[in-house]
Amino acid sequence: MVLGYVLFVVLPFWAVKKYLAITVLTGESPVLYFYCYRNKERGFWYSLLYALLEGVSSEMQIERRDLDGCLYPMPGNPFGNPALILYDDVPGGAGHVRRLARGDTFKKVLKASLSRLQRCECGGARGSASCYGCLRHYRNQFCHDDLNRGMAMRFLSSLF
Repeated sequence: MVLGYVLFVVLPFWAVKKYLAITVLTGESPVLYFYCYRNKERGFWYSLLYALLEGVSSEMQIERRDLDGCLYPMPGNPFGNPALILYDDVPGGAGHVRRLARGDTFKKVLKASLSRLQRCECGGARGSASCYGCLRHYRNQFCHDDLNRGMAMRFLSSLF
C-alpha cells in the first residue's frame, strides 16, 4: 500500500493526447505514474527517467549528483509500466524534487528534458543511442546499453 497524497495531475490542455501521469508524494520522493501509455521496453523507462533527472537538474539549477531516481514495478498497473521515483541524493534531503509540485515547474522540467535531448546529436536523426551529453551519467552505467535518446525524445515531444 502506498501512503501519500496526490500533488497534481499532469493532464492539462498541453498533454491531453494519450498519457496521464499522477505524482504522489510518499515521504519526500515524488512517484511518477504514466497510465494510458504502454511500453514494455526497459530502455524506454530508463531513458525517460534519466531524461527527467537531467531536466530537473537543468531547469532547477541543481547539481545532477544531488538527484537520482529509480524504476519501481507497479503490480496493479494493467499496462505493466513501472513508476519513476525521483529523490534527493543528499543526506537528510534538500527538498529539490519536492519543488516539482510548485506552479508549472514540472511542465518546465519536461520542456528542459526534451530540449536537452533535441540538442544532442548522438545516434543520428533517430537518436538510437545515448551519450554523456544527454542521458548517460556515471551512476547509470548499469543501463548505458539500454538508454535511447530517441525513445525518450519522441515521448516527450508528444506531450507538447
